Amino acid sequence: KFWKLLEIIFISWFANSIVPAKLGDLYRAYLLRQEAGVSATRTFGTVMAERLLDLIVLLLLFIPALIISLHAHLPVVLRSGLELTLAAVILGVGVLIMMHLFPTQIAKLVPARFRDYYYHFQAGTLGSFKRIPTLIGLTFGVWACEAFRFFFVALALNLIGGDFTHIIAAAIFIALGEALLTAVPFTGGGVGLVEAGMLAMIGLFNHGAPNALNVSTAAILLDRTISLFSIVLLGFVVFMLAFGRQATKQAKKS
Repeated sequence: KFWKLLEIIFISWFANSIVPAKLGDLYRAYLLRQEAGVSATRTFGTVMAERLLDLIVLLLLFIPALIISLHAHLPVVLRSGLELTLAAVILGVGVLIMMHLFPTQIAKLVPARFRDYYYHFQAGTLGSFKRIPTLIGLTFGVWACEAFRFFFVALALNLIGGDFTHIIAAAIFIALGEALLTAVPFTGGGVGLVEAGMLAMIGLFNHGAPNALNVSTAAILLDRTISLFSIVLLGFVVFMLAFGRQATKQAKKS
């Protein structure tokens, strides 16, 4: 089961990297339904719970990094984006709390013919949070790895000046800002939008530095090679192996 789940996750990441609108998440829900025999509403609830927890933890890391690195010079566009993200997370947390505190009352508001679907969705969403301390710890670890990836890229290229605290706060801000931009459903993996956003974010810290544009471009290419193209490559290999195995099974049945 562990390796099958790992395979599904890799394939969904691969799909998210090449198709827009985070369709890889829906594909992951579909694969879970096919492999585990879980209802569609429950698998969708599980994916939703995963994304909500991602947003909550990302926000807890992103806001302090933003405040420390930019202080009072926070651009209006970034502040507006932060407020929208915060509102979305608060809304999601509020919905989960309401579903947990008043499951029966909320179920009564759902039309009878859709009630079973609601119960499956509720089980998938809230059931995913049964091991909340472990999930929070793992999610913090994942986002910390994202931040340290760009931190080491920045150190290698001497991208950001200042003391250690400023550099690591700026790296967290840029790396997690990059992650937020990938959620915009325009292109697969946020290609184009993410690079432009990263260039703007990096420009807040190395504006006026010698060869700033060249160094920033190199940092973006290096970071995206690690974060995006490695997933595309590994995900493609896993996808082809899974597809080949499935085709072999179908051939044997026929």
